[in-house]
Amino acid sequence: MKLIKSVLAIAAALAASATFSQVNGAAGGLNNSASFLALSAANVSGGAIYADNQNFPSTAARPASSAPSIATVGNWVAAGPSNTNNGGGNATLTLPGGTTYVSFLWGSPDGYNTLTVYTDAGSLNFTAGALGILPVGGNQSQANYVNFTPSGAATAITSLVFSSPDTNAFEISNVTAVPEPETYALMLAGLAALGFMARRRKTG
Repeated sequence: MKLIKSVLAIAAALAASATFSQVNGAAGGLNNSASFLALSAANVSGGAIYADNQNFPSTAARPASSAPSIATVGNWVAAGPSNTNNGGGNATLTLPGGTTYVSFLWGSPDGYNTLTVYTDAGSLNFTAGALGILPVGGNQSQANYVNFTPSGAATAITSLVFSSPDTNAFEISNVTAVPEPETYALMLAGLAALGFMARRRKTG
């Protein structure tokens, strides 16, 4: 009986470990505007999407950092009670298939912001503080990159859900999503085929 209990305890511990290890999260990310995803209603549902020159509520702020100097490039997303132009509520970013690395700029991080990272094997919640971002107090001149990779049973990150249900906003921008090597290979093969067809048309 003791042996059975020990085996069950070990199995439960392994299951918990596997659940936790579905996603690795850390501070830092890619600040290369050439690789940023275009944020739009095509890949973001809920929350609000703002352009650089668009008016937005005083409870939200375009992600930016004064030291080091980091600016938002292109559209940015906000989730929160006053951010409703894309449906309101939580904002969900659906990532390209086979994403094995994702980073984004987390603007004015607050303790009540919650990020849920979904993978093909489950999900895990993160806060700014848990990722080592300090201070956490909604400073609008502070923005920090964070990054995530799948691990354990997970092979890809499928979506990110940004939640700030009761207060102000959760703002993000400058998203980079890197597909798995096989996806890159297929993309390159497709581009090569298009190039070959274009050359044949010119010579034909």
